[in-house]
Amino acid sequence: MPPVKRSQEEELERRLKTVEAAHASRLPGSADASRISAGYRFVASLIGGVLMGVGFGWLFDRFLGTGPWGLVGGTLIGVAASTITVVRQAARMSDEVAREHPASSVPFDDEDE
Repeated sequence: MPPVKRSQEEELERRLKTVEAAHASRLPGSADASRISAGYRFVASLIGGVLMGVGFGWLFDRFLGTGPWGLVGGTLIGVAASTITVVRQAARMSDEVAREHPASSVPFDDEDE
C-alpha cells in the first residue's frame, strides 16, 4: 500500500470528524431526544390540565351539590388552561429554534415584477 500524503491525511481526518459528529447527533441526549421529551411534556400538560379541571369540578360538585355543572365547567376550564399552556410552550420552542437557525432570506428576483 503506497504511503498516504499529508493532504490526504487531513482530508481523512476531516471526513472522520464529520461522520463522528453525525453519529453523535443520533445518540440519546441529542436534539431528537429533546424533541421527544418536549412532546411528552406537551401530552403531560394536556392530560394533567384536563384531569385537574375534572378533579376540581368534581370537588366543587361534591361539596356544593351543584350537580354536573361543576364537573362540566372544571373540564372546560382544564381543557382551556392546558391548551393555552401547550401553545405557549410550543411558541417558546419555536422562538428558540428560530434564534438558533435563522431563516435565510429569499433573493430578489427581477422576473417577479
